[in-house]
Amino acid sequence: MQKLYSFIVFILFVSSQALAVIRYVKPIASGTGDGSSWANASGNLQAMINIASPTMDELWVAAGTYFPTAYPSGCATCGTASTTNRNNTFLLKSGLRIYGGFAGNETNRATRNSHLNETILSGDLGTKYETNDNAYH
Repeated sequence: MQKLYSFIVFILFVSSQALAVIRYVKPIASGTGDGSSWANASGNLQAMINIASPTMDELWVAAGTYFPTAYPSGCATCGTASTTNRNNTFLLKSGLRIYGGFAGNETNRATRNSHLNETILSGDLGTKYETNDNAYH
């Protein structure tokens, strides 16, 4: 019975790993922009967060600066959609693994260099270094 239980647990673990997806993000989309590989990396971090499975998928984010594009849930007074709307935020999912520090050609997470390939999530939406036009969140 113990062997059967161990075998079932092993099969479930292996099958869950097979379903995991790595989604790729670069500051500027490439190829199809669907996030399926570095060659087809999405240029929209929030879009990849939105479609990712929080318990299964990983987001690999290449070096660069990313700005929030989503509104907080239930925001009735957020105004019109715009890249400089101060209500913009990154809407994350609990359990989703997001890794930065990639050059954009890695095939293994362990080979990324986060010191050399700085990945920044910035709320500096308007004029650079001016604080009165930054995101509230």
